Amino acid sequence: MMKNFGGRIDRNIYLNLKSIDEAMAIIESLSIPELGAVEIDSSEAIGRIASEDIYARFSVPHYNAAAMDGIATKAEYTFDASETEPITLTCNKYTQIDTGQPIPEGYDVVIPEEEISYDNNRNVTVIKSFHPWQNVRIIGEDIVKGELLIPANSVIQENAVPLLLAGGIWKIMVKKKPRGLIIPTGNEIAQPPVEILKDGQIIDYDSNLIGKLLEKWGCEYEVTGVIPDSIESLKNRILSSLESFDFICIIAGSSAGRKDYTTKTLSEIGKILFHGVKMMPGKPFSLAVVSGKAVFGIPGFPASAYFSAQLFLRRYIERITSRPIIIHSLSCSLSQNVPSKLGYSEIIRATVSDLYNKIKAIPLKRGASVFKSIYESSRY
Repeated sequence: MMKNFGGRIDRNIYLNLKSIDEAMAIIESLSIPELGAVEIDSSEAIGRIASEDIYARFSVPHYNAAAMDGIATKAEYTFDASETEPITLTCNKYTQIDTGQPIPEGYDVVIPEEEISYDNNRNVTVIKSFHPWQNVRIIGEDIVKGELLIPANSVIQENAVPLLLAGGIWKIMVKKKPRGLIIPTGNEIAQPPVEILKDGQIIDYDSNLIGKLLEKWGCEYEVTGVIPDSIESLKNRILSSLESFDFICIIAGSSAGRKDYTTKTLSEIGKILFHGVKMMPGKPFSLAVVSGKAVFGIPGFPASAYFSAQLFLRRYIERITSRPIIIHSLSCSLSQNVPSKLGYSEIIRATVSDLYNKIKAIPLKRGASVFKSIYESSRY
């Protein structure tokens, strides 16, 4: 307990820190917004999420097509052909055809060019038999009209766009991207570009960091101007933004300092679900709900902001979009002992190396305010 000797000390106190699992369980319990849908061109759909099942309008091919160059004829004409007893097709029993051309009415086979010979009268000698529809791409061989191409809630990959276009799908309905608002806070924060930094000023790089993560995860975002250390200013900005955004991220102001106003503000206009997580870096991370919208308190230190977003904000976005965000993992051990605070989960930044035929994670510089080691790391 902090005592007050003569002067008023007004600090937030972490009364009930959550473990990562407990915090994640609360994230999982949040109500998620309905995103709605929007129609876009199929050619612009890469990375978007289908809002409904998509069915083919055309078969592919939509006609019986030659699978190679040669002649089209009736398979029954060739049934008795062999090397010892070749058969001859007169020019009125076949037609020359190129790959992709429609099979003429009444014909059902293509004999490859290299398996026939012509005489001077353009009669064709055939030395083997062919079965019906041999060397023919029949209607619907690849795609059948009415076939389900892409189920609802699927992420449209780059290889799906040709499938959509081939199936006659020029436009598709996709989920709207989640919209997030990023609110940087603090009298000391300076938004770039800044020519001269005064003592005590800090460049706002967290807004860009969180914004680019949101963009990578399939969201749209906006960044406000810096909100000063004022409960009223922050309150007004949050309340005026709730209708236009699906969630809000408040940068800084969530620790236990005297001028950390995020938690105080959120307690006045909403419900704080937790304030503080037993993790390093990222302890000050908080979560509240205001008028049914999730409001994330992102710590100001860059490593804390990055890792808390990677854990909790990422999972929330996965739930909104129904789109899993792939995180690649590697099994290895630390190259040295790393002492950590008892009862806390610490995220170690590391590079990975093969040491004596064993994969080892080599720890890098730690600390919530150290961001360069995140850039230098290959694993955490």
